[in-house]
Amino acid sequence: MKLDEMQVLKGLYELHETIGRGGFAKVKRATHLLTRELVAIKILDKEKLGVSSVLYFNDKIAAR
Repeated sequence: MKLDEMQVLKGLYELHETIGRGGFAKVKRATHLLTRELVAIKILDKEKLGVSSVLYFNDKIAAR
């Protein structure tokens, strides 16, 4: 995991094993530290994405 991923998730989630992997992302099992809820977190590698894909995902994140 890259340093910037750890900075974003630090203090919010405890990351566990990788449960999926694709061409530009991986999915990790995680536990939300406050609620103890188990979740799946998709971690995108922006370096492997094209510009249009980065814009698409940024729009999806901003809409939430």
